Amino acid sequence: MGMTPSPERDGENRSVSEEYLSLSSATIASYSAEILAEKIAEASRRRLEMRARLAMELAGIANQAGSLPMLAERMGVSEVELARVITLQLVRDNNAFLVSFLLLCGTEKRTIDAILAQFQALDLTEKAHVRLVNERYKRKDRALEQEREKEREEQARIFAKRVRARAVVEPAIADVAGRDSKPNPLDAQTEEEFVDTMRRYRVWAKNPSLREMSQSCGQKISHSTFRNMLNAQTVPRKLDLVDTFVTVLGGTQEDRMRWATAWRHFTVPAPQQVNVEPPVLRLTGS
Repeated sequence: MGMTPSPERDGENRSVSEEYLSLSSATIASYSAEILAEKIAEASRRRLEMRARLAMELAGIANQAGSLPMLAERMGVSEVELARVITLQLVRDNNAFLVSFLLLCGTEKRTIDAILAQFQALDLTEKAHVRLVNERYKRKDRALEQEREKEREEQARIFAKRVRARAVVEPAIADVAGRDSKPNPLDAQTEEEFVDTMRRYRVWAKNPSLREMSQSCGQKISHSTFRNMLNAQTVPRKLDLVDTFVTVLGGTQEDRMRWATAWRHFTVPAPQQVNVEPPVLRLTGS
């Protein structure tokens, strides 16, 4: 009882088994993306066809042998479990159960050998499919890591560029003795005068463009922020902005201290005065 082995099918099983048995990790790694995709599709198609064909053959053998409940009882398993084995939804760790089932159904030895050969080819195909799919995932992971590495390199390049930009700031050229025209922020009486001194200080220090100033501080402050500072009517809200402004214009340590002092004059609250009334003297008669 059972199917008649097909020479063509036997040849196909042998061909598939030989192909996937010889499939090494090095071979898989050598595939281009296009070939890898083709190999995955081919293995997927083969495994689906093999599973469908085997399930149909096993179901046919079971139908010829008797009812499923009777076969399950004689096999010592539940009807559901046997149905899952026949339809390949449940694959046992070894072929002993399958061989016992086929012998119970009165299957000829050559048919059993042919079915076992198909199971071997199916097992090799599914394992090859898993290896091929894993290779695709590994490549995606490598590609993602390469993208991240490029981002890190780009960030490092930008950082290095900013460091170099900060390093090339040269001190402003001083005036000759007795003709010092450097604007002094300590002379500012109002916040508007402070900002006006900033504008004049920039002109005095070679009058660089706002973009050049931004590059000189490694874009710590954008050129638009510098523009807003110079067009405002109030002092910058943070000392760091003023200090960077003076630094990129080649200000000395003394210049930085002078500008910091002037900035604090307008931003640090003055101490509150406490009016203390003089004590009242009371004169008493003798």
